[in-house]
Amino acid sequence: MVIQTNLKNQKLELTQEFKLIYSGPTFESGIKINSLIENLKSIQELIQSITDVNAEDKQGYNSAKNIKEIKVIPKKGSIEEQIVVLFSNPEIRSTVTNLLVALFFYLLGRHEAKKSQEELENKIDRVENLIVKNQLKNVKKLYEPLENEKDTLKIVENNLIKFEINFTEKKQIDKTIKKLEKELKTEVSDEEIEGYISAIDIDTNRLKFHAKGQEKAYPLDFDQPMTTVTKLIGRVIKAKMTITKFKEKIRRFQLNDYKVIQKDLAEFIKSG
Repeated sequence: MVIQTNLKNQKLELTQEFKLIYSGPTFESGIKINSLIENLKSIQELIQSITDVNAEDKQGYNSAKNIKEIKVIPKKGSIEEQIVVLFSNPEIRSTVTNLLVALFFYLLGRHEAKKSQEELENKIDRVENLIVKNQLKNVKKLYEPLENEKDTLKIVENNLIKFEINFTEKKQIDKTIKKLEKELKTEVSDEEIEGYISAIDIDTNRLKFHAKGQEKAYPLDFDQPMTTVTKLIGRVIKAKMTITKFKEKIRRFQLNDYKVIQKDLAEFIKSG
């Protein structure tokens, strides 16, 4: 936690810390500049995707605006390098930490202790939504700097180590990611799909599409103006979609084209 003072020298509690601490022989001279630049970009993208996934699941906040600052803190005379993310909201910091830790558990084939089956299933669902949002490339950038058998990466929240990755685990995660990337497929539907659009958060352009015959709705991406798409909320449409699947299951829709069908929504939902 960072403490600053105002003009009256009163302490101001401004932000909450999330750290990535790189330790080991590789980091005696700091992280290589190219790796560092890529790391910072990846951290920002990954954090945004985590907050997006939680917002879509109504379990978090949408907000890169809650990232106050990302900075690098080299430690002189130490084989350690820190990347610190400062959040203005402790709940968002916890959301980011928890899902990032859950993601690494998933990639290593482990389960978090003291979690109910429902909690585990919910986290796995959100982790897989991160994979669908193409975040494995950013995860790789986080641990890529580990090059020596003695290197480690620690995920730290408020000075508590939440997870630690060593060089051996890095290689294991690499293998898992290659396998998962093969299970991620995108296809354009040959036929128009019937369904309806529902809103999660209009202010942040978050919508879902509930296709006929599907038990649940899935996030909907679109290139059309938001004002055009919001007029479709609650109306039955036939749409050309790009469908993202993971492990043979639909996870996301991209709206390409559509036409409105004059059907009563309540009757449509009842018909399944």
